[in-house]
Amino acid sequence: MRHRLFDLNSLLLRLAGLVALLSIPFKHLPHGVNDLFPLYNAQASRYSSLLIGITLLYAASQLARKKVSAYYIAVIGISLLIAVELLHFRDPIQLSLYSAVLVSILKDRRQYVVRSDPDSIRRASKTAALILVVVIAFAGLIMFRTDTRTFGTDLSVIQTVDTIGRSLVSLPLPATIHLDRGGRRVVDLLHVAGIGASLLIGVSLFQPLKLRRPAPRSALREAERLIERYSSSSEDNLKLWPEDKHYYFYQDSFVAYKVTNGIALVLDGVTGKPADAGRLRRAFLDFAHGNGWSVAIIHADHAEAEKWERYELDSVFIGSEAAVDTTEFMAKTTNDKHFRYVRNKAEKDGLSFALWPSPLTGTQVEQLR
Repeated sequence: MRHRLFDLNSLLLRLAGLVALLSIPFKHLPHGVNDLFPLYNAQASRYSSLLIGITLLYAASQLARKKVSAYYIAVIGISLLIAVELLHFRDPIQLSLYSAVLVSILKDRRQYVVRSDPDSIRRASKTAALILVVVIAFAGLIMFRTDTRTFGTDLSVIQTVDTIGRSLVSLPLPATIHLDRGGRRVVDLLHVAGIGASLLIGVSLFQPLKLRRPAPRSALREAERLIERYSSSSEDNLKLWPEDKHYYFYQDSFVAYKVTNGIALVLDGVTGKPADAGRLRRAFLDFAHGNGWSVAIIHADHAEAEKWERYELDSVFIGSEAAVDTTEFMAKTTNDKHFRYVRNKAEKDGLSFALWPSPLTGTQVEQLR
């Protein structure tokens, strides 16, 4: 299914991110505001704008794919930019731009329905937390044992926590701290840990839903029932075996599919009641889109491919099939000069063939697998 990668909200979010980044060198606090807000100095606000701008640029492409997580990141990021402007710089042009982007995204809230994989987010969050805990504990131990020599001053507990926090988010350290070579290494390690943990979590927020469990036996039995009732093709039995597929049902019809790397691979199209087929295709495409999957139909005949093309899928030619008249083949084709050449060349290459009568043995089935 084709995605619209450059919709209006995505473009506006990119613009907001670029403005936040490009305006950083020109940001200055109004006179007297630095005294009123000592914890929010101009340097910290510039770093905040840098981080938010990069985040918005990354989220913009996912917003075009209608990701729910991208919607929340965009709303939070734009809201933070508005807050930074209101507290510090109060630029009317940037405030107007950010407000317009926020209103536009909120207005289209119902469009953002594509889910991300919750297990990927949980695993990434746990891994990132573990990385941060180990690095912070290591840095804290070094600061506690060698703070005067490494950081130029005897750090209190609050100063140690402040230094670690600033290093994790790449904020400048207080002027009272003077780093030697060992101190710079500790700070650089915290920088890398903070950036790495952020990237790990950020990438996981947009992973498509993954199906880790096999289809339930009840779904397999229902698919078998529909095949027995409606199917006229022996190949439909491949939708039941091997049992590595999932099934999407719509009334008295279904499709068999397997999700790999964010792509739902549908085997041979729709099976079931013909009257349900059109609505099933539309419903399945909406279901796949909501889970962040692309869709590919494998081994569809010409008629089935044409029906999927109505929903903006493109056909890709990957080969042809033919029915062989075995009587004519044995009587004429096997005595053909070109066929003898092909057969002799295959034998020289070590190729051979064997005819296995049914039923196949367990060993033969394993060989075919």
